[in-house]
Amino acid sequence: MNNNKSVGVRFIEPAGSIPKRKEIRLKSYDYKSNGYYFITICTYKGKPYVKKHKEIIE
Repeated sequence: MNNNKSVGVRFIEPAGSIPKRKEIRLKSYDYKSNGYYFITICTYKGKPYVKKHKEIIE
């Protein structure tokens, strides 16, 4: 763990310690085509964390 005393800064462990997730996309499917997709919305303290695509979601 990092012993940095910075206030409000949270350090993340190196990526090597995070298990790799299983790939769940279909290799033969073109995800660029029109269709219905399930998406996960990232939030932080109950507020949208990813604002770039807000107008698409609404």
